[in-house]
Amino acid sequence: MTAAWHDLPLRTITPAFLGRFDVTDPEPAEVPFPVPSLRGVLAYWLRALAGAHLGNRTGRLHDVECAVFGAARAGSAGGPSPILLRADRVRLAAFSIDRTRDDGLRYLMGPGLTAPKEPPPRYLEPGEVTLRVRNNGTQAHGDLFLAALWALRAFGGIGARSRRGFGTLAVDHILDLPIRRFDPVWLSRDTVADLDDVIGCVTLAISDLGFGLGAGTAAANATPRYPCFAPGHCRHSGQAEDELTRTGGWRAALDTAGGMLWGFRHGASRPVLSPPPPGTHSDGYTDVVQPFLDRQPQKGPLTAAALGLPIPYSDHQGPRSPSDPRKATQRRAMVDAFIDGAPARRASPLWLRVRHDGSAWRLRSLALYSEWLPPGARLRITITPGRRSGRVLPPTEHQVRTELERWFGQPI
Repeated sequence: MTAAWHDLPLRTITPAFLGRFDVTDPEPAEVPFPVPSLRGVLAYWLRALAGAHLGNRTGRLHDVECAVFGAARAGSAGGPSPILLRADRVRLAAFSIDRTRDDGLRYLMGPGLTAPKEPPPRYLEPGEVTLRVRNNGTQAHGDLFLAALWALRAFGGIGARSRRGFGTLAVDHILDLPIRRFDPVWLSRDTVADLDDVIGCVTLAISDLGFGLGAGTAAANATPRYPCFAPGHCRHSGQAEDELTRTGGWRAALDTAGGMLWGFRHGASRPVLSPPPPGTHSDGYTDVVQPFLDRQPQKGPLTAAALGLPIPYSDHQGPRSPSDPRKATQRRAMVDAFIDGAPARRASPLWLRVRHDGSAWRLRSLALYSEWLPPGARLRITITPGRRSGRVLPPTEHQVRTELERWFGQPI
């Protein structure tokens, strides 16, 4: 008997940037919803949930992920996903940015989405997204799929910059999908208090699929090599969420969140009641970037790297402009990670989710502690444009953790 298709009612709360599209018309453009990207982010959250018990047993973790979301077949392993997803086309509009204001919003978006010489990025406006799902597997497959969807809804988002409050989702209706242990109410109510129950459901569903946890799971004090909800290696804001604004909608909320993140990265404690004034430089700039640009020794590690790499820097402290001696030229530098000589990235371990609770826009935060970078990784700073570069002293694992602790205001 062929399994039935079920409606998957999702709603975007904040704008989602789903990629670059070859469209120049200022009017909204219709494009296919990126189902593969949705699968990818769901797999991320399934790994995070399963990792609470599987720890660094990455082979077993891969087996669980493949059982739900499929993998390219190699010999007797791999195969298609039993979870099928369909989506209608969506309409993307050009995102308008006011460069005389919206400082926090532009900071959240980052230079990749706000480059002045690039066309405005296309975005999916907040609203309904029409998706359908079919489970060709067992009830346990349904349990694990909905658990991943719960984590995506509770902490994450879809599209570019989803860690910084964009592309956050809501699930307004209970999904009618054959399941055994997952409680659909967890999806319809927006509370992190259900996290332990969801993790428990994942544990039993993994066993239902024949992937027993067995002995030898990672100890609670072992640092995971990937982001997961392992005991002692995750922290969320719980019910003590930051109030962003009561008026102004998602744009004002994201702008406030961006201002908070900017202030934090420039030394302010949270909640930021009196953020540093414009022009204030971060410790990373004064300790690492400015000495490098001035050909001086670096003063300390780049603790700013705790929130992700690469990091672009710029200032207006270079030589005076020949055309206007009153102005200094802009200097630019980029800090990148390299593994075995090849460029690498380190995604931020800090997830930000902007939501509306009916009375105010609030910010939910999540930190997932994992191996920051492999032992052989190196950091380098490079003048852009230019070829001069130098080594950067990276933060220790303890310094990374301490920097993230500042975000929550108390030890994790």
